[in-house]
Amino acid sequence: MIVTLILGILAMLVAPPLSRAREKSMVAATKGELYHATRAIDRYVLLNESWPTSVEDLRNVGYYYQSENIKYCTFQYTPASGGQEATVRLEAMHLRSKTLVTTVYPTWGGRMEESQVAEVC
Repeated sequence: MIVTLILGILAMLVAPPLSRAREKSMVAATKGELYHATRAIDRYVLLNESWPTSVEDLRNVGYYYQSENIKYCTFQYTPASGGQEATVRLEAMHLRSKTLVTTVYPTWGGRMEESQVAEVC
């Protein structure tokens, strides 16, 4: 009986850190996926002399293979205008995560922002 109680207390102490570690690993996987997508955009622009307008554009020409655990919420191309360069806004999240990761291509330094959401987009 005492052994069961001690094991229960230990399980309560260990569960939250494990949950946070799992969430961090899913966010890291999403960031890695976005990094690969931005490299695929590089290749697409260089070889096609135009910008992709969707993730499908990258997939269809074989520049990018999307992980089945990552979902893109936004792939928004904005053409160059008024002295501003063209950009692609990417938002994605792991299917079991509550963290949305956002980046804008091209970015200097690969800046990615995280935000908490209630459900998968």
